[in-house]
Amino acid sequence: SGNRVVLLEEFTGKGCTNCPKGSRELENLLTQFPNNLVAVSLHAGFFADPIQFPVGVYDLRTDEGEYLINYLSQPIGYPSGVVNRTPVSGDMQQGLNQWASSITSAIQVPPGIEIAIVRTYDVNTRQLVVTINGIGKEDLSGEIRLSVMITESGIVDAQNDLEAGGIVDDYVHKHVLRDMLTPAAGATVLNSINTGQTFSETYSTTIDAGWAAEHMEIIAFVSLVNGNDIPVVQAASAHLMD
Repeated sequence: SGNRVVLLEEFTGKGCTNCPKGSRELENLLTQFPNNLVAVSLHAGFFADPIQFPVGVYDLRTDEGEYLINYLSQPIGYPSGVVNRTPVSGDMQQGLNQWASSITSAIQVPPGIEIAIVRTYDVNTRQLVVTINGIGKEDLSGEIRLSVMITESGIVDAQNDLEAGGIVDDYVHKHVLRDMLTPAAGATVLNSINTGQTFSETYSTTIDAGWAAEHMEIIAFVSLVNGNDIPVVQAASAHLMD
């Protein structure tokens, strides 16, 4: 379609008193850029550790999230997020006041690759099959990696929220990374792509019985990897269920 879709990866934790401010800004941005932004909240690092911060019931960490907080660099302070895996003034992690301008800049650049998500979900077996179809919109040289995430919203659990005055027992966590169908750093699909060249990758998994499939999303994105540069070329999202 030529519509640039930007990825925002927000790093958070239930013990982080300032993080809900970032989560609220994330919701504002999703409203502001309804067709140009997808988001994931990664509970990872010190503030997400239930031993350090025994807040609530659930451990919302994932192995992939713990990998990504190091792969994308540890936040200097919170709230913190990464926009399209592209550094600003040398820093991959950005404060919430930088997110909007970074998104605005990113959507001005037409995507070099377009991707589409096709999925089937069996409510009885909870089997999910996801196919990502891609096509080159320009000639690109470098390793092209595909990442596929599954997120869940509507998770009610406690959160330490400074603006709300402390522990909120019925806080609603949104866009929480639950699983990845690819390796955490992405799966290599091509070493270059030409205009009009296509690719297709299919993955399957069984959705955990404790997760609410009706509140889940599939997030897919392609990155162009050249050494330490790992910018996201294009992202897409789809509801797991109709």
